[in-house]
Amino acid sequence: MVELRLLDFFSIDQPRRQAVLRQILKNKVTSSSIYWGLRYNYLSYLNVFPELDEKNYDRAIAQLIEENYLSKKDNKLLLTIKGKNALDEFKQQHYFIDKPQLFNKYDLKLWKEILRLMIQVLSELSFENRQYYVVSQNLKAQFYIKKWLYQEKREVLIPQFKEYLLDFLGSQPKDKSDIFMNSFVGHGLPGYTIEQLSEFTGLATADIQIVIADLSLKFADYLNQKGGNYSKIVNLVSRSQGLPTSVEETYTLLQKGFTVEKIKQIRRLKESTIQEHLIIASILSNNFDYHQVLTSEDHRILQNIYSDDNLDDWKYQDLELSGHQMPFYKFRIYQVQRSKLNNDRT
Repeated sequence: MVELRLLDFFSIDQPRRQAVLRQILKNKVTSSSIYWGLRYNYLSYLNVFPELDEKNYDRAIAQLIEENYLSKKDNKLLLTIKGKNALDEFKQQHYFIDKPQLFNKYDLKLWKEILRLMIQVLSELSFENRQYYVVSQNLKAQFYIKKWLYQEKREVLIPQFKEYLLDFLGSQPKDKSDIFMNSFVGHGLPGYTIEQLSEFTGLATADIQIVIADLSLKFADYLNQKGGNYSKIVNLVSRSQGLPTSVEETYTLLQKGFTVEKIKQIRRLKESTIQEHLIIASILSNNFDYHQVLTSEDHRILQNIYSDDNLDDWKYQDLELSGHQMPFYKFRIYQVQRSKLNNDRT
């Protein structure tokens, strides 16, 4: 089976490296993968598929190339006209992730278990039934639910949950809401498996999985924004939205005014590691101060050499050939600055 869904990550006019998408989906953060993830508009897909099998992914890409959905040149891929037409048709018949950034905001695997238990337990409690087999055997999820129920007033939780759930479902397309809710076990309701829902709806199992994952995370975000009783349990599955820990430590020292050389000494790390941290920080931080890395003279030199907006074609060698001595990380951070500036203009 051809994995046409992957075509959505490729462009008809911007050559892209297949390894970058794989690294982004698996949340493998390096300065290179993150930079090209920025250029390809992939960053919202960080950690969407941490268990991605790399061999299967590479085979799927190879098949798309073989069947002319993608073309390959200089180890980069372009979406073909055939691929674009196939993707347009595929999108009319299948579901795609609506909020990919939430996959990196919450622990989906644990949240799905907590949510399954939450819905079952509150449903049974509303009927004053205490004799049932719990739907999830995940011990961490069971512990969190028990502790949460012990701390909160059940007479408040049940009507509040009903209100929140109905409000949330009302904001989603009915076909998606139906799939989502039919996957849960409740009082007198068995809940259906992925395969059963696929059979009932005629949709592929991948579509069912996407809908359930997407709405599960959107509901987590909805409850988190509501605050109070339900945000407490959602916070248990929230991921840190900041920089990777080591990158954060390096960036904090930079903000305090320390030079790269001094940061290297303080942190006892290689200079190349410190430079990589700064590249990552410039990409993932919303308020990175480029002037802490690039002097006015650096900017003048870089602007003179790289005057066009075709950032993907810029070569560090052009800087070296011009006779200017400047470390690669400054070149890359200037690319990040220009890339973000160009995105703001569009």
